[in-house]
Amino acid sequence: MQQPHGGAYSEASWQTPRPPEPAQALPVAGGLETAGSQKKDKNRGKKLDQRGVVGMNSMSHWSALRFLFYVGTRLTQLVVAIVCIGYLAQSRKQRPTEGGDVTERNTEIAVFVVGGVTAGTHSLRAGFSGDYAPIHSSTLKTKFTFSSSGIITRTVGHTLHNTVVESEEELEMRLVEHFRDVYRRDLLVDARTRKVAIVESALAPVRLRLAVARVLLGNLRVPQLSFYPASVAALMTCGSVQAGLVIDCGHRTVSVTPVYEARALPPYATSTPLAGLALFDNLRGLLQNYARFIPASGKGDDVQCQDLLSDSVVTHVMTKMLLASPIALPEKMRANLGVVGRNECVLSDELVSFYESSSTCTGTATRLTIDTERCGRGLLLFPSWIRERAAEPLFSGDPAADHQSIPDAVVQCIGRVPVDTRRALIANVLVVGGVADLPGFRHRLLHDIVARLHRDSRWSALAADAALADESQAFAPSDRSWIGTSLAVAAKIGTVELSRDDFDGCTLPDWTAISQ
Repeated sequence: MQQPHGGAYSEASWQTPRPPEPAQALPVAGGLETAGSQKKDKNRGKKLDQRGVVGMNSMSHWSALRFLFYVGTRLTQLVVAIVCIGYLAQSRKQRPTEGGDVTERNTEIAVFVVGGVTAGTHSLRAGFSGDYAPIHSSTLKTKFTFSSSGIITRTVGHTLHNTVVESEEELEMRLVEHFRDVYRRDLLVDARTRKVAIVESALAPVRLRLAVARVLLGNLRVPQLSFYPASVAALMTCGSVQAGLVIDCGHRTVSVTPVYEARALPPYATSTPLAGLALFDNLRGLLQNYARFIPASGKGDDVQCQDLLSDSVVTHVMTKMLLASPIALPEKMRANLGVVGRNECVLSDELVSFYESSSTCTGTATRLTIDTERCGRGLLLFPSWIRERAAEPLFSGDPAADHQSIPDAVVQCIGRVPVDTRRALIANVLVVGGVADLPGFRHRLLHDIVARLHRDSRWSALAADAALADESQAFAPSDRSWIGTSLAVAAKIGTVELSRDDFDGCTLPDWTAISQ
C-alpha cells in the first residue's frame, strides 16, 4: 500500500482507524412507529436519566448555585408583590381613625364668607366641615357701602386698598377671582362637586348676599348653598348652651345678637360703630401725637410721626402689641374721651396723667424698629400706656360722635328682649370676632357690663348673673363662628338650603322677608 507523503498528518494518525459514526434513525413512513424505533427511544431515555434532570449533573458547581439564587430571587419578588397588593386592597376598603371607626370626609365645605362686611366682617375663612380650624384665612382690606342709586360701592378706609367698585358686575367679578383663588390654592377641590355652607351675619346686606350667591351658584356652579347664622354657630362651640348674648366684635361694627332656644332673634339685636376700624383710627392718632421716630443713621433730631406711619406698621402694633387694661376709666373722665384723630378729638392732660399712673406695663416706653419711605429705617418710641388704652373708646364710648360703647349696646339689647329671657341671656355672654383676640378684652368687657347694670336700677338685679359663656376659651374668638358651622355641618344639623336649580338669581331666603 502506497504511503502518503509527509505533511500535516503523521503516519501514526494515518494508521489509526476513525471511529464509526452512529447511525441516524430514519423517519418512519406515514408516522407509524416500528419496533426498532421504540427500542431506540427507550435507549435515548435511559441516557437522559443518566445525565440528570435538566442537565444538572452536567453543570458545574458554581453554575448550579447561580441558577438556584436566580430562582429564589424571583420567588421572593413574587411573594413581596402579592403581599403589597393585598395591603393596598385592604387599605382602600377602610381608613381607620383615632377612634377606631371608619369615617369619610364630609362632602360639604364650611366657608366663612364676606357676607357681613357692612356688619363688621373683615376677613374670609374657608375649609372643610368637620375640621377644627379653617384652611384659608385672608383679610379683606375694604368696606362696602350702598349709595342712594342702589349701586354697591367699595371705598377706602385710609389707604388700605386703593380701589373703588362702582357696580355689582365689578363686585361679582372680584368675588369670582377671590373664590377661585381659594379653591385653586387652598381647598384643592372642584367647586362643582362640593356643597357650600355660608356663615352669615343677621345684619348682612341682602344685595351683597345676592352677589355671593350668584358667584357660587352661577359662576362656580356649586350644587347647593346652606346658610347658617353666625350667632347661633358661635354659640354651638360652647356645648349644650342654647341661650346667650353673642357679641360680634368685627371690623366696622360690633353687633349684639340674642340667641334663645338655639334661634337667633335679629329684631332685638343692637350695634355700635366702635369696632376694629375705630380701634385702628384711635391707635394711629395716639401714635401720631405721642410717638417719636429716631433715625437709625443718627443724623438729625427726633421727628414726630405725623406722616411716617404706614398702615402696615399700625396694623402690626394693633395685632401684636395691644392689650385691654383691666382698670376701667372713671365716670367723670369719659366726657373728654373719644377716638383720637376723628372730629379733632384730643386727650386732656388729666386723662393722660391717669393713663400713665394706671399703666400695668413693665416699662414706661415701648420701642419698635420700623422702615419708613421718607426717613428709612429707625426706631419708633411711644409710651407704653398707648398699648393698653388704645381700645378705651370701645368700653367708654365716643361722646363727640354720639356713639355708644359696647357695654351700653349690651344693656340696650337686654332692655329689648322679653322679660322671661333676660336672665338666661345675660348668664351666657359670648364674645367673638377679631377684636376679641386682644388679651384681657373679654374680662374687661364683662367687668364694664356688670358696672353698667349696677348703675341702672332697672337692671341691677341681673348684674349678679352676668357671666361669660366659655371661661376655658378653648377656641380663638375670631374662629368661633367658622368652627360652629363646621360642627353643625358635620353633625348633619339642617338649615336653610338653596340648590343651583332653584336659584333664580334674584331671591334668597332671608329673615327680613315677610312671606317667611
